[in-house]
Amino acid sequence: MNFIKCNICHSNKYKLLFKGKDRLHRVDNTLFNVVKCLNCGLVYLNPQPSQKELIKYYPENYGPYKNINDVKYGFFSRNLKKIIKKRKKINQNNHQIKPIESSAVNYLDFGCGSGINLEGVKKLHSDWNLYGLDNNKFACQRAREKGFNVFYGDILDIDLPKSFFDIINMSHILEHLSDPKKTLIKVNRLLKMNGNLIISVPNFNCLEAKLFRKYWHELDVPRHLFHFTPKTISVLLNNTGYIIDSIKYEIKPEVIIKSLYYIFNKKDLRINPIIWRVFKPINIILSLCHETSVITVRANKAKNIALPIF
Repeated sequence: MNFIKCNICHSNKYKLLFKGKDRLHRVDNTLFNVVKCLNCGLVYLNPQPSQKELIKYYPENYGPYKNINDVKYGFFSRNLKKIIKKRKKINQNNHQIKPIESSAVNYLDFGCGSGINLEGVKKLHSDWNLYGLDNNKFACQRAREKGFNVFYGDILDIDLPKSFFDIINMSHILEHLSDPKKTLIKVNRLLKMNGNLIISVPNFNCLEAKLFRKYWHELDVPRHLFHFTPKTISVLLNNTGYIIDSIKYEIKPEVIIKSLYYIFNKKDLRINPIIWRVFKPINIILSLCHETSVITVRANKAKNIALPIF
């Protein structure tokens, strides 16, 4: 376990909000401190488990590592709709790294898992050049078996083509990283000028988080090392060379339901479709009030921004 400073402002002054434990996989009953920076408001675990200590909290049955056949692709379509209009597309083999071409759409799914997102994008945009990145060998193998070109390892340690990607997707990845700021700087260098970054993260400033606190499903201790709000994610992106285009409050009624499951110590987290439909109208209202548990941020790489060298 390592004590850290705030990843945004580097302050070491914080207050303890509460303690949480692994309620999803129930690996053990270790309690982790969820703290809030007194300077900028970033919420994070402190002390944080090392990468070696975290391995056991990512078992092979961890959700993103699974193969799911009945994926709904509407989410990908909504977030890419505006980007599609700005990009020209050509038919190419999607399984090899190509020379940089201004007319090609090079798409990287950062934290691709078993390739579920890539499958969705491929179904919608078969002529895009699709790539994946993950630090789990098991998940990378599954994605490669589907025909995708996947990089294995920590993005900070591997050599990737600079100014190559038109779009980089980070869906529920940033909160898992030990150094989000340094990672976003690296991602910035991989994007073409005016390239698009799509980030989905839990929203710690939502009503659900305030109500459920340590039982909030999106807390996901200790896999989620950092917890963002619209304010803190905006500051972090602005400090790492991005201009925010939009912030969308996602409709996710399952978060309320699973948080209630945690309160009542329910082990089976499967949701009855009828219950899901009952809670959906509530979540729609919360979305309109900017109070839902998940936000999706679309940002563009800014021009002429001097970034730290590491």
